[in-house]
Amino acid sequence: MQPSPRIPSRLDSASVAKYYDTTNDWIPGWTEQAERWNGRLAMVGFVISIVTEALVGHSVFASTLAQWLGLR
Repeated sequence: MQPSPRIPSRLDSASVAKYYDTTNDWIPGWTEQAERWNGRLAMVGFVISIVTEALVGHSVFASTLAQWLGLR
């Protein structure tokens, strides 16, 4: 059994590239890949919220916020 490679304590792009093949791998910690995935998932969520509001006909966020604040 081969020992697993030691992951560097400082996860910058150069040291991460030694252990992972692509920039799209899911690498734990505060890395460029994590920021890239966070941005992608945020864009997907934003598009889903816009489509939902268009289909429903009113702002789901505003309705929920008003209900939580007791304005309805």
